Amino acid sequence: MFQNERFQIERFQIGMYLKKIHLSLERGRNRILKKYDLTAPQIDTLVYLLMHEDSENTLTAIAAYFGVKHTSTIHVLKLLEKKGFIYREEMGSRTKQIFLTEKARSVLAEDKRALEHVYGMMLDGLTPEEQSQLECYLQRLYENLKHGFSL
Repeated sequence: MFQNERFQIERFQIGMYLKKIHLSLERGRNRILKKYDLTAPQIDTLVYLLMHEDSENTLTAIAAYFGVKHTSTIHVLKLLEKKGFIYREEMGSRTKQIFLTEKARSVLAEDKRALEHVYGMMLDGLTPEEQSQLECYLQRLYENLKHGFSL
């Protein structure tokens, strides 16, 4: 019985480390982004839009990419639009295409080094092979949860 309890504690610890990593990243990134009046979820959305400029960037596509509800994405997009980082154009009766403004491009270019520093700290000491393995493991964990909870 003790071994089984130990196994459960180890599983719990993995989840706690993932949570602690997420919170540490979020805090560090928010500290850096404060000077731009941005938060980590907002910069993530801007980076997504930059990475997918050749695609149709819609509310549905962004929500699906991040695995969040439309309401969360709407909130982030409204704030980004209000702050002048994005603009939207009608595509059809109910669909709007989302674009980056020059202000957003400027912030993304300027802050690239600072954000790379944060991720560099996280991965410090890991070889490129270990980083690749870690990415594969994390992707599998996410897929397990996505499948298990039908996210």
